[in-house]
Amino acid sequence: MTRSVRQEFLDDFLTAIAALLSSETAAKMKQSLELPSEPGGFHAVKADAGRIALDSFLRIADRLAFIRSLELPRTLLSNLGRPWIDLVRRRVWSEKASEMRRHPERLCLGMYAVFLITREQEIVDGLVHLLIETIH
Repeated sequence: MTRSVRQEFLDDFLTAIAALLSSETAAKMKQSLELPSEPGGFHAVKADAGRIALDSFLRIADRLAFIRSLELPRTLLSNLGRPWIDLVRRRVWSEKASEMRRHPERLCLGMYAVFLITREQEIVDGLVHLLIETIH
């Protein structure tokens, strides 16, 4: 019973997040899942920084630009505890784009939004790291 209550809470939360997304944002997120290998695609967003080089820096900047173009409300996660956020992040990290698309759209977009909000900070950290490594 506890598991079903937890899952219901998470489903309701992800549905609420998906409902807050603009139609333009939802369309861009769906395209990212449909074309996962493109610069703003699902697999590209999940990729690591790579070696220290100008092309790595530019690829990371493109990922960051894509996420910021979605204009995701940063306050979405303020009512959700870190363990819940980590649960969603791990789930999205472990799935392929095709697996993400199999979820009901409201859950898919909600999970992807949570992931992208947290991924943005990781990408910024990666850019800073690359800059520091380049300078030294």
